[in-house]
Amino acid sequence: MRLGLFANCLFLAACAGKAATPAGSAPAPQSAVAAVAPPGALARFAGDAALLLPLQGVAPSDPLGWRAKAGPDAALKVRVDSLVETAFRDRGLLQWSYPSALVRAVRRNPTYLADPTALRASIALRAAARNQDKTVGEPLASQLRALAAISGARYALVPMDVRFDSDSAGARGAVRLALSMVDVRTARLVWMGEVASGMQSDFSFTLVDDVIQRAADLVVPR
Repeated sequence: MRLGLFANCLFLAACAGKAATPAGSAPAPQSAVAAVAPPGALARFAGDAALLLPLQGVAPSDPLGWRAKAGPDAALKVRVDSLVETAFRDRGLLQWSYPSALVRAVRRNPTYLADPTALRASIALRAAARNQDKTVGEPLASQLRALAAISGARYALVPMDVRFDSDSAGARGAVRLALSMVDVRTARLVWMGEVASGMQSDFSFTLVDDVIQRAADLVVPR
């Protein structure tokens, strides 16, 4: 008898708990432009002589078939590097060191410096983000330190990858750019985030231009 009463109480409590949950409390699907970093998120680095690395890669996800429309990954990376450098210079960040100068310096010193376009940085930095102390592992930590030493920079901004994303309905898409800021002296990840373009129904390079301007907004907002 007592066992039956106890079971009935548990059943009633469970029903009450379900009734107390609002009908609209289930999380809505995230859109392609959700949870992006706000303008000014990296404003504290605007006065530093930071190092901006080349884009490390293009993410394989491609829900709308835009990756082919953007052309070969190597050409897209070169285009992004050029546009990022122009955007950041236009914001007055003339004391920063940019991919074009970095690549030239590495070509003059191939024995001592790693190729900055092929560091596999995205894997290592996302692993660092899962570490409690945010330590960047080897060999990336030493590679970044050596590259930053060219200009005497303490911080390195790493564009990790470009990703093509879609909204929950699969009708429109956006271009997202993931970035990380690393303190190269202490080998610590100090910031990681993403920016996203506006959304369109079809791919065009205006989306790439848009996401790069939003990346520059992180340091010097418009």
